[in-house]
This record gives sequence, C-alpha cells and structure tokens, in this order.
Amino acid sequence: MSIPYSEWLDSAERLSEGRSKRISHLCGEGAVLNIEHSTEGYRCWCYRCNEGGFKPHGRQALSTYINRWNEAAASYDLSKIKLPEDLSSKHLPWPAARWLGDANITHDLAARYGIGYSPSMGRVYLPVYNRVGDSVLLVYCQARAVHPGQTPKYLNPRAYKPRLWFNSDCATAEGSVEADVAVVTEDILSAIRVGQVRSCSGVSLLGTSASTWHVAQLMQYSHVVIWLDPDQAGERGADKLKRALGLAGQSLSVLKTERDPKLYPHDELQEQLECHLTLHASV
Repeated sequence: MSIPYSEWLDSAERLSEGRSKRISHLCGEGAVLNIEHSTEGYRCWCYRCNEGGFKPHGRQALSTYINRWNEAAASYDLSKIKLPEDLSSKHLPWPAARWLGDANITHDLAARYGIGYSPSMGRVYLPVYNRVGDSVLLVYCQARAVHPGQTPKYLNPRAYKPRLWFNSDCATAEGSVEADVAVVTEDILSAIRVGQVRSCSGVSLLGTSASTWHVAQLMQYSHVVIWLDPDQAGERGADKLKRALGLAGQSLSVLKTERDPKLYPHDELQEQLECHLTLHASV
C-alpha cells in the first residue's frame, strides 16, 4: 500500500528538482521518511514502514518517460552483461517499491543483493553474482519493467543458462553461508525469500529447466526441496528435476503450495518450509 499524499507530498513539492531530505513520519519518532523531487516526479520512502509513494509530474510527462524507456529497451545490448551506472537501491519510485513489496522484499534485502532501480531505463535490476575464489563476479542480470506501458516486461542478456543459477548465499556484501538444504525456486525473488530461512539456501533456476550442471551443484547439499510455481510449467520442471536428482541418489522432496514462494509473508513461508522438512525427516 502506498503512503498517502497527505503525509508527504506538500513537503516534497517544496524541494528543488534533484534534492531530497528526510522528514518525520506518522509511524513513529525520528526522520525516517525520505522525500525526493526528481526529474520524473515526487517520491517518498519510509525506512520504518518499508512503504513508499510516487507522483509523476503529470500524465504527459509520464508518457514522455514511457516512450523514452521503451526506446532504451529496444536498443538494449543483450550481448553485454552489465548494470546501469545510475542503478540505486536507496530511493525507489513507488512502482518499483510496490513490485518488490508484493514479493515481500524489504529495502534492506534489496540493498544486500544489489537490487536497484535505474531512472534511465525505468526498470528494477536483479543482478546475479557468482563467487570465484575471493572475488564476486557479475554473471547475469534481469531488468524488470515496473511502469504501465513499458515493453518488454523483462530484458535478459544472452547467457548460457545450463551453467547459470542464482544462489542466495552469494550476495554482494556478504560471504557464502554454509547451509544444509537447497530450496529450488523458479525466480530470483523467491530464492532470496527462502534463503532467509535458517539453514536454507535459495537457488533459482531462472526458469523451470534444470541441467546436469544444476544437478551436480545440488548434490553438494544434504537435502534438496523443489518448490517451483504452482502451474503446468512448474509441475513439469519439478517432475524432471525430481527424476534427475533421484537417479543421482540425492535426498529430495517436493513442496507444492497454492502460491509462489515469494508471495508468502516471512513467518508463513518459514512455517511452510520447517513443517515440510520436519515431515520429510519423519518419513
């Protein structure tokens, strides 16, 4: 839910373009509400509520930006894996904050995994890093449209998917975490969410297809939970991965739910996983 204009817009409109400041918010003490006047419009973000708001300068101005973003997407170089120079996780416009909020991705989680918004592209970027020795290398990224009228929904650089995945243990700011259980999901945000559960690594296949390389990587864990989306593609992918891991002798289980993993609040997601693992251990 967005923060009502009545709580911040007047203050934001008094700022010069390009300026931002922190003000107090109704949710409690302290200057926790960041307001900003950008070239796109006015935005706010409360670091206590993890909610924000956005008001474009006008319908005509927003239409101009949509056209500009679509032109940038059409000329996007898919052969290069790189992040925009203006990428930032500090001040997200409301459409970006809402999209991440729907997946229960907090501001702190976004910052930890290098997720940010590019004003020049009008998109949220989801980077994928691999740890090689002491170095962390960018190996992939997804750019997600968040404004109405943007096309296409995702910009995905060309990459060799059979040797690519997202692992929640490999963040930009923290080292790898030893986990006993790998929870396999389809998308990056779901992998981040399940990776917040103790002793679990969130692993995204960036789709539903698992390769022999994915299977080999998953064999490093004591147990694998396959938790793909509840649709036909997810069910087919789960069945194929289950057969491949079973033939390799890996301990595994399949978790089926009514919604994608990222759509569950943290407490409910944690309960789903812990009950599933407890049930599997008792079998």
